[in-house]
Amino acid sequence: MKYCSRCGAELVDEAVFCTKCGCAVGTSGQIVTGVSGISQKFLAGLVTLVLGVVGLIYSLVTISSDTTGNGIRHYSYTSPYTNHEIMTIAILIISIVVVIVGLVILIGGKIKSNIKSGTYKKQFKMSRPFKLLLIGGIAFLLIFWAIIFFYCWDSVSFGCNGGNSATFVENVNREAELKRKETEKRIKTISSYFTDSRDGQKYRTVKIGGKTWMAQNLNYKTKSGSWCYNDNTSNCKKYGRLYDWNTAKTECPNGWHLPSLEEWNGLVAASGVDVAGKALKSTSGWNERTDDNGTDDFGFSALPGGSRTADGFYGGGSDGSWWTATEIGSGGAWSMQYYNHVTMFGNIVSIGLSVRCVKTD
Repeated sequence: MKYCSRCGAELVDEAVFCTKCGCAVGTSGQIVTGVSGISQKFLAGLVTLVLGVVGLIYSLVTISSDTTGNGIRHYSYTSPYTNHEIMTIAILIISIVVVIVGLVILIGGKIKSNIKSGTYKKQFKMSRPFKLLLIGGIAFLLIFWAIIFFYCWDSVSFGCNGGNSATFVENVNREAELKRKETEKRIKTISSYFTDSRDGQKYRTVKIGGKTWMAQNLNYKTKSGSWCYNDNTSNCKKYGRLYDWNTAKTECPNGWHLPSLEEWNGLVAASGVDVAGKALKSTSGWNERTDDNGTDDFGFSALPGGSRTADGFYGGGSDGSWWTATEIGSGGAWSMQYYNHVTMFGNIVSIGLSVRCVKTD
């Protein structure tokens, strides 16, 4: 069956001219064959629009059900993005463009209807470059969707490694592991090491603001005045020991000393007063809130060793406090406390806090 794409009239197979409008068979854009007389251009526009809408639905569903629990808000400020997030955003942008192209094809020309034949024709002339661009765009989108379905589609849940799927979690963990290794490599290049001759423990050191600091908490076991968090030796390996102030003043290795309040303030100033809380903290180990981990820009790697009071141990994994050598009257001394900022606190000398030593000039 043939139809005239200009007026929609039915034509016999042997027709040379349209009996209704007189158009010659073979004239560019005049005679359309196949699929119930639906114009090829109309069909192309419809397919393009459908593909774009499917892409929009997929990307919006994926974003709104992001595993962080933050949904769309997560994509508005989190940086750097994961590969999953970058791909989802790319699909969203491509789908919007494809929808616009489909609408242009469908609405850009006049659609004529022929009630008698029940067919719809699309009068829209496309230049050769535009046709090639359209074909290329549709081909690209189809290939893109093929990659999604055959390479990274997760049958556990709707989405490409999205939702709450184990595959997505594995990818996130893999990216986190790669980032951790990159951080370790960077820190290693700016670090030095020394060995405490008293017990053979090896400590990493970094130079910040012209002074050499221990980049690990002191872990020298004393006869009294020091503790492992929760009296668990594994916490000493992770966070170092907690010392009362009088013990902390005397237990730094030979050639090192407990830093004064002035030296701590110099460290904060060299790291950037407004960002020191993040810049000096380790990139992992702060487990109270998801935003507690730092960037460790200087390799100082501050860890939350908590504290020890007469009532017990507090804050391990979420709070980090370090003694200064500066006394407050009698029975008190200044300490430095890290959250997402650095705060100076006065404490009684009997409580147990972490210790960082600085090299004596």
